[in-house]
Amino acid sequence: MSKDKKKKRQKDLQRRLSQRPQGPDLMAAAQVLSQPDRFAAALRLFSERALLTPGLAGFRLPHGPLLEAILEQPAPPQGEGDDAARRRAVRAAIIPRLASPALLHELQAAIQRGKKDVEQEPELMALFAAQALATACREVAGAADHVFWELPFDITVTDLLLSGELVSEVAARALAIDEAKVAAAFARALVQGETSRELDELGVHERDPAVLAARWAEAAREREPYHLQLDAVLHLLWVQQQEVLHGDEVLRVGLTAARREQMVRAVEAAYVEDMTEQVRDDLARWSRGRLLQLRDEPPQIARDAVEHERLRCAALHLGLRTLPAEEDALLRAIHARSLLLSRRRAASIEVPFVHEVSAKPDDLFAIDEYERFLTERGDVQRARRVRRYREFVRKAREEAQAARAGGGA
Repeated sequence: MSKDKKKKRQKDLQRRLSQRPQGPDLMAAAQVLSQPDRFAAALRLFSERALLTPGLAGFRLPHGPLLEAILEQPAPPQGEGDDAARRRAVRAAIIPRLASPALLHELQAAIQRGKKDVEQEPELMALFAAQALATACREVAGAADHVFWELPFDITVTDLLLSGELVSEVAARALAIDEAKVAAAFARALVQGETSRELDELGVHERDPAVLAARWAEAAREREPYHLQLDAVLHLLWVQQQEVLHGDEVLRVGLTAARREQMVRAVEAAYVEDMTEQVRDDLARWSRGRLLQLRDEPPQIARDAVEHERLRCAALHLGLRTLPAEEDALLRAIHARSLLLSRRRAASIEVPFVHEVSAKPDDLFAIDEYERFLTERGDVQRARRVRRYREFVRKAREEAQAARAGGGA
């Protein structure tokens, strides 16, 4: 960089940092951050803090639209340039779909709110660096090709990876939903007196297998279906942790076909481990209880809404009673999406244990504490599932240690 360009860059940075004077000496901050290496380090620190600081929770691209864009956008083929070129291509294809002056304003406001939560100089420098970059973007009307947008892009993609939302959605959308085959299975079950009598008892009067199968398929595609509790998706939680280790690949080159396939295979393997007969029986008991509640104490909402929920629950119940676990796409979808929902909807008394195990899926102490909590509450079957997972983790850790020892030998 020439001396003239360096001086111009330093003056621009000083001006941007000084536009809203507050906090420590902004001129001193500008002097420090005008050094390219220090500026880049400050932005890296900002990214780390944005993932952990409550005040910066708003510094994100919209989760839903970004997730849709990632799923729809094919990663550039491996032969098309190096990783840096592929990285640029992914961002150039996705960011313009989301960037706008209004969103830029929201992100700048999030940076300002974040300043209230930090006091240490390195963190403040990080916020100043992000503020300067956002100001530079604003001066070109929030241009979608400005480097600023990579900051919230990377942070939000990391969020999707850490939460498991990306893994869950990839797996759920890969499911084969054969509505005609399910309708045939429902028809066979409904001609048997036992199934029809049970539906009558539960207040379900619909008998058209095509209608029930259509509601089953609709439920399988819902983003927020019924959900399982964390003890029933612990092997899926383990898979999500392993996928986080590959998160850098997604950030570098997007969601490749190979990574999608790996995610789907891993989730399928977790489904086999998690979806025991006991889990299915527990879910069937819950769906039966839910239908009885809708029959005897329906919520005070429109009758059509009650009937819609009744058919939704009846489709789940009928699927559990008639479909093999490996063919029940609704059950697979519930399993996949429960990775996120089991944490969002955990009972308040269970939240500390759920959060601890979710944060450290291989921590035997956290797993033991969760099992002890469930045992003391009398949730015997759930505690057994946690104990079974603990043995899986213990064995995996022993195998990993043996592999490391063998490699060192």
